[in-house]
Amino acid sequence: MSFSSNTSNLLHLNPTVAPTSFKLDGTNYLGWQSQFLSFLNINDLLGFVEGSELIPEKTNVDGTTNAAYTVWYKKDQALLGLILSSISPNLVASFYG
Repeated sequence: MSFSSNTSNLLHLNPTVAPTSFKLDGTNYLGWQSQFLSFLNINDLLGFVEGSELIPEKTNVDGTTNAAYTVWYKKDQALLGLILSSISPNLVASFYG
């Protein structure tokens, strides 16, 4: 995925709306996974989960904020919100203690 300094390229992901029709509860992983992977593929976000989406440098050589990093960070945080919103509260609690 290439980055542009134009933030209009940001996906408008709503972290309060889950991309699956049901929450992962520990008994329904295969169905949840198939829906979530489809969502990731359609929105070109699979690399964030697989680790192939490289994190751009936070700042440019001149010390200014790298716009590509800002775009990456916003997508990363929106995706985290979507993942958490698609998992049952009990499972989320187990991730965070």
